[in-house]
Amino acid sequence: MVGAQESLPRSLEAHILFILTRKPEMSYSLDRALQHAGLSRVTPGDFEYSDHQLLIRLVHQSLDQDDHEPERFISENMTPILKDLIESFKIPENKELTEEKWLEDCFRTVLMLREIRVKDGLGQMHLIQRDLQEQTDADLTPYLQIVTQYSQTLHRINKALGQAVLKLD
Repeated sequence: MVGAQESLPRSLEAHILFILTRKPEMSYSLDRALQHAGLSRVTPGDFEYSDHQLLIRLVHQSLDQDDHEPERFISENMTPILKDLIESFKIPENKELTEEKWLEDCFRTVLMLREIRVKDGLGQMHLIQRDLQEQTDADLTPYLQIVTQYSQTLHRINKALGQAVLKLD
């Protein structure tokens, strides 16, 4: 069961990268939607695995340059290891999906990934708090502040996940 829990974040990361390496310009709309929901843009910090961090950096670099189309830049600058990684994703691309549906799919996947990470962080903070409460002179203020930040972020994520339709204003 632990293996399944560990593989879900990796699968979610792979799904996000599958979309953004094929549609890098979607990063702009995705970031706007996340910011509209009170959340931060997609960064390499959203990705736990170093190979995934390299790929999202490559997506961002493709958008920061003007010499080539982003898709071409990604293709030309991808190392053989990253090319193998992209091939391993093998997520069937549904040609019938509109750009808006691809964006909504990517948005929800980012939210689900962040939800997992925030819940993990909250669990860790609760364990630390419990250990510190056993020490009578421990100052819990910094941990309570982190728990509050995690809770607020989780609330924004859940609110965004609860929205039926993605608002891209």
